[in-house]
Formats: sequence, structure tokens, C-alpha cells
Amino acid sequence: MHSVSRYRTGKPPWCCKPGEKSRAYAQSLDGLAQMYFQMHDYARAETLYQQAVSIKKEVLGERHPDYALSINNLAGVYDAIGDFSDQPIPPLSETPGVRSAARAPLLGEHNGEVL
Repeated sequence: MHSVSRYRTGKPPWCCKPGEKSRAYAQSLDGLAQMYFQMHDYARAETLYQQAVSIKKEVLGERHPDYALSINNLAGVYDAIGDFSDQPIPPLSETPGVRSAARAPLLGEHNGEVL
């Protein structure tokens, strides 16, 4: 429970230097949301994952793999609570090039593994 009290504010100590609209801050939100998810506190996890998705979309763009990961994490919350209604998250099919953007630098554009 020490980690819960330490992070209860939702703002890690380093958030103030790069700003709340940074990749580091979004990753901190993801970590905090994951902790709440594992504690089955889905309401808090959902809120934090939504914030991370919003920041990563703005800072990294929709083609970045970290953005896709945050969408996946948020979808995991909805799956855990059994909420399959229309949620405000885009399906990965609507995030163009996430897989190819992530893999092309590693495998090359003409590799069969790149979509």
C-alpha cells in the first residue's frame, strides 16, 4: 500500500519539469493506471488511461506504438468491467499505420511482416 499513498496525487515528482503534456508524464499515468487496474479499481484506472491516451495522441501522434498500447490498456479496462458499448476509443483499424510505423524502421518497408 506504500506505493498507493506515494502516487495518490497522480502526479509524479518529475511531471512539473517536462510538463503534463509530455511522453514521460503519459507513461507515468499508464503506470499508475496499471496499478489501479491490478487492484480492480477500474474507475481510477479508466480515468488515468484516458488521460494517457489523450496526451500520447497529442504528443506522439496516432501512428506511434505507445499510443496504440494506451488504447489497448484502456480497452482492457472496458473488457474487465464487461462494458462493450460504444466507448470513446478508436479501434486500431482507425489508427492508420501503427504497425507499419513501428516495424518499418526495424524490418524495412518491403518486408512481409510490415503491413
